Amino acid sequence: ASLMKAWGLIDRVTEKERLAIQAQYAGEIENDQAKRTAILEDLLRKYPHEQREYVQLANSYARSGQFERAIQTYQRALQNDPRQAEAWNSLAYISGILGRKREAIAAIDQYRELAPALPNPYDSKADIYGMFNENDSSLYWFQKAVSFKPDFPSAYKLGFIALGRQDYAAAEKMFRQYGTTSEPDQKAQAEDALALIPFRRGRLQEAERILRRNLESYEEQRLQSGITNAYYGLMLIAYQRRDFPAMIEYARKALSPMPGATANGSRA
Repeated sequence: ASLMKAWGLIDRVTEKERLAIQAQYAGEIENDQAKRTAILEDLLRKYPHEQREYVQLANSYARSGQFERAIQTYQRALQNDPRQAEAWNSLAYISGILGRKREAIAAIDQYRELAPALPNPYDSKADIYGMFNENDSSLYWFQKAVSFKPDFPSAYKLGFIALGRQDYAAAEKMFRQYGTTSEPDQKAQAEDALALIPFRRGRLQEAERILRRNLESYEEQRLQSGITNAYYGLMLIAYQRRDFPAMIEYARKALSPMPGATANGSRA
């Protein structure tokens, strides 16, 4: 909504602001990453000291798979301002994707030094270790993250780790912990994750019952993300039963937005 309001005022702003709005519009509304990248490059040619745009341009390169250019652009941003937490975080992930463990850990530790009381640096460090299959270290840092904020997404990841180990009690505990939030989308994600426990244990009827109960609640709230995820879960159950007509029907419903629904449950 804010972006569309800015777009409507685009003839009344400075050139720098106009380019920033156009770049965001190209990426988020038109879904044209190449156009977004070109606009940001133009903006930085004209205004080379705009720190936020360096990070956005690097993100744009990364989304299009231009990882080396992304790294160079993050590094340029950090040369201008070493306290760019987002740049350190993103640099760590890209280094991890490229298999550069030493650089990834060094970057994430810089981020952690900048924000030692926030959970996200610890969650990111866990992800980095996970990229290199260092699962014990990954588990440690996820647990560190939730020690700062119990319902942080690290709790959701810990639930899946427990699920993979068939520790269903721990999985349920972490999914419920993740759901102790006032944020509707996150709460719905946690509720649907609980259906995975009976699903993984072969109790398809129980899993289906949970998802249908959730679906009814989401439809009452007009919570589109919950509706989509519940139908996706039902689709997986239908697949396990080899009920392919039902699977197709659930997939169609998952892809069909509910009239009047929005991502967070408020009316459009």
